[in-house]
Amino acid sequence: MMRLITLLLAITGCVLAWLWLTPITPAPPTTTQNVPNTATRPENGLEKMVCHGPVRVAALVDKTGSANQNRTPSLVPADFAPLYDLLKLCGGELAVGTFTSHSNRPLLRLRLEGRVALPAPTDPRMNPLEYDDRHAEELKLRARAEGLNRERDGRAAEAIAAFDAALGEMLSEPASAPCSDIAGGIRRAALFENEPATSWGDTPPLNYLASVGDMEHNCGSPTLAPMPETRILLINGTPGDGILAGHNITRLESFDAAVNLIATEALERRKEQQ
Repeated sequence: MMRLITLLLAITGCVLAWLWLTPITPAPPTTTQNVPNTATRPENGLEKMVCHGPVRVAALVDKTGSANQNRTPSLVPADFAPLYDLLKLCGGELAVGTFTSHSNRPLLRLRLEGRVALPAPTDPRMNPLEYDDRHAEELKLRARAEGLNRERDGRAAEAIAAFDAALGEMLSEPASAPCSDIAGGIRRAALFENEPATSWGDTPPLNYLASVGDMEHNCGSPTLAPMPETRILLINGTPGDGILAGHNITRLESFDAAVNLIATEALERRKEQQ
């Protein structure tokens, strides 16, 4: 009996010694992912970009009978979606019309407010005695800006939905007008582009006219209105510039290329925090 007790005590001592010497590996800490609030961030990575100013874009689309035979691009509302995102970020206005036999008609317009800039992160290398106050002020300003941006995102969503529906009806019209009043459409766009820039604040808007068509004017007055502060982008499938011959224009193969050019000139990449 004594031998059995001695044996049991020896085994117990070995087990206790093994438990004492074996290191205990702590369980990995539970991490909570920071999921960004997509409702307050622009789409397509634009949150990493900085605007040079508001953007004002007029777009005119050929709806005359020559559009199909001259290989004029046919547009749908989805082609304008990147411009919606650009306006949501920078602020600005989009106005769309069509070239028909009577082109000097009211434009379909969408105006959006730009996003409120978030404050720069507080530099952790600054004087520790000042850091807490500065960081608290940053958080307060950030919360206020994010709240304003959520409100603007909500208003923008409603305005875009209404505009997009009306744009779909406009673009679905057949290209069947019997003649081309190109000058009338451009004069209408000039009224839009030449409106006073005072409503945009201290930074004047960047102005663009994206003209989709062959520019062959053959009905109505051929008089064009000057747009000295507007960059004219011509998108067509013909070699000539039509009524825009002699003007300072940029020729492009597609409407997508025009949108990319506008975004490239309106934005610059945000510098990373040092």
